[in-house]
This record gives sequence, C-alpha cells and structure tokens, in this order.
Amino acid sequence: MTVQLPIVLTSADFTVLQNLAGNWREPFAGASRMIRRKLDAATIMFPADIPVDVVTLGSRVRFRVGSKPAQECSLARELSGDCTEGNVALASPLGLAMIGAAAGNIVQLPKADGTTEQVLIEAVLFQPEQKRAGPALRLVSRAQPPPGPNVFALREPQAASFTGEWDDDPGPSAA
Repeated sequence: MTVQLPIVLTSADFTVLQNLAGNWREPFAGASRMIRRKLDAATIMFPADIPVDVVTLGSRVRFRVGSKPAQECSLARELSGDCTEGNVALASPLGLAMIGAAAGNIVQLPKADGTTEQVLIEAVLFQPEQKRAGPALRLVSRAQPPPGPNVFALREPQAASFTGEWDDDPGPSAA
C-alpha cells in the first residue's frame, strides 16, 4: 500500500499541469495518468501563501534518487530530460514526481521498465514565490511625531471668491 503524500501546488503550477495533461501527446508513457493523479490530490494555494519547503516551478531543489549521491537542479517548464545542466524538465518523470512535494518527502519516480525508484526531496534551496513575496514590513522607528502644529492636518476649505468675470486667458505660455 502506498501512502499518498500531501501535494501542494500554486494556482499557476496547477494551470501548467492542466495544460500539460490536455496536450495531445504524452511527454513519456504514463505521464497523463501521473499528472491527473497529482491534480486530483492537490491542494491549490496562491503563490504568496505556498510553504517555503514545497517544490514549485522554478524552485532549486536538492534531492537523492535511490542510493545515488545528492543532486541539485532547478525545476523548469520548457526543457526536456532529467537534471541536465542543473535543470530538470517539468514534463520529465523526475519533474512530475517532484512538483508539489515538500522537503523531507519521498516520492516515486517511474522508470521506463515499469518499476519505480524512490526520490528523497532533501531541501528546497530556492523558491521563486518566496522571492516575489518580498520581506515583511518592519518598524524602523518608534519616535513620536514632533511637537507643534501638524502641517499635514486638514485645513478648513476657503470660500472661493467670484468677481463675475470669467478669465479664461491661458497666459503667456499658450503663445
């Protein structure tokens, strides 16, 4: 019996996976089934609300496949293949296995021969959603406003004076 780990996707990642599932050809055998299972089980969150340890598109991830040494790759949308030149394609078995998983999770990587390998997500080193969220606001001064009149206070409106003539002369700048 396999335990279904929680899958958390940003709304943007969910849309990308939906489009990939609707593609007329699978990137690899069983991809559509894998994507549909992931979409059905996913919790969808706004990008700013996603936990920092969840793998999203553009995340830099340290992971270990089976007993092999740890690798670091960024999850990219438009590439093909597995962890080449520091990137792994979303449409690859490894990319689909990792997206939505959190650090510490072990996900199943389907292989071409029908077997699976275990992939341990060791850490999410960078997540683009957290970079966009920016730092939280912080208090920079506890100083009280200076004593004296408040120059920014609302003033009483002054009555407009009307002399009875309309002066619509734009002045010398109109020449």
